[in-house]
Formats: sequence, C-alpha cells, structure tokens
Amino acid sequence: MSSSSSELLSLREITIEINNVLVLERPHLDAAARAALLAKLCGYICVDELRELQPGRFYRWMAEGADTLATGGILVETRFLDAGVHLLFRSAASNWAGGVRQVPMKEGTLLFQKLTTEDQLRLLGKSI
Repeated sequence: MSSSSSELLSLREITIEINNVLVLERPHLDAAARAALLAKLCGYICVDELRELQPGRFYRWMAEGADTLATGGILVETRFLDAGVHLLFRSAASNWAGGVRQVPMKEGTLLFQKLTTEDQLRLLGKSI
C-alpha cells in the first residue's frame, strides 16, 4: 500500500491491516508479541508491492522467518540482481558499518513505510 492508497484508509483500518498481515505471515506469534509489534508500527503502512516503494522514505522490515522488527532506514535504492530484488537503506544510526544496509526482498519479508506528518494529519482529519 502506498501513501496515495493510504488516503483511502483510516488509522484504525491501517492498524487492522498490519495485524492481519502479521496473523497471516507470522501465525506462530502470540497475541502479546503481535500487540508489541503493532505498537512499534504505529504510524506505518504495510508495503506489499515494489511499485509502491518511495526512495527517501523511512522503512522498517521483518526479514523472512524473523519475528523481530529491524530498526529501519531510509530507502536509497532498489536493485534488481540475479539473486533477486535488494533494497538499500541508509541509517540515521551509527551502528551500521558504512551507514548502508542491503536487504534482500525474499518471499515472506514484511516491509513497513513510515507515514509522513502530512499523511498522519490527513488520516487524523479523516477520522474526525
């Protein structure tokens, strides 16, 4: 879902959608673990198609089979390689060597885009 399609959803609907994705993709997570992830993903939308990616936006992800949410980074490039699609993220944190991380987009990788302040205000206005 891109920010343009997020205009059609309320904040509550976005939270429900993320919960549904977690239930489908990580069915072994208990309710408490899912609730903790939802709290961390407040202000994010789920991105499920490459065409919805927006360079310069902040993303968090869960790698294929992982139960933890990556710290995240700003998308700087999408690479189409023989080994598949890889996303390059720049971190605001200093804990990444070189400040860039390459993340393979394998089946089962979950990707979440942070809503801009403008997106959040628009959604809040819609909810009222």
